[in-house]
Amino acid sequence: TVAYFVSYKLFGIGRAADEAMRVLQMILNAGVVYLVWRIGKIFSTRGGNIAAIFAALDLTAFFFAQNFQIPDTTLGFFMALWLLYLVKFLKQDLSYKSMLLSTLFLGLAMWTKMAVYRLWVPLGLFLLLFLWREARLNLYKKIRIFGIFAAIIFVFFGGWKIRNHVT
Repeated sequence: TVAYFVSYKLFGIGRAADEAMRVLQMILNAGVVYLVWRIGKIFSTRGGNIAAIFAALDLTAFFFAQNFQIPDTTLGFFMALWLLYLVKFLKQDLSYKSMLLSTLFLGLAMWTKMAVYRLWVPLGLFLLLFLWREARLNLYKKIRIFGIFAAIIFVFFGGWKIRNHVT
């Protein structure tokens, strides 16, 4: 919605604004391919290359990138960013930054389309179990990491609920 607002403000309501959104969707689709490659590369170089090939050959993604009224490409981009930082958190660094960015992009994906609106529930349970079993972290860092997750989800999910209640 924000991207359309900016496009209409810059180009006026008409074909030029729609084409600008189509270009944005194609850029986001290329970004999805790049992010999928980065996610696969965390596991291995070959895995990253194979994942990028599959992402590039996804013809439905090409269709959605061409249809500027469907937010699936934006959803895919935010979900790829979410997954990249979640995998980095789980496999590489267990840092606050990775959890913060992962949850932030999940929240943006929640606002993009209803399909992932409640994905935070199983992810929160998974995160609790993961942190419970993770021996490399002390109790306070585990609480802070889950607190980051919970605070960001509260802002995105709670904000959406407040918006729905007000409207």
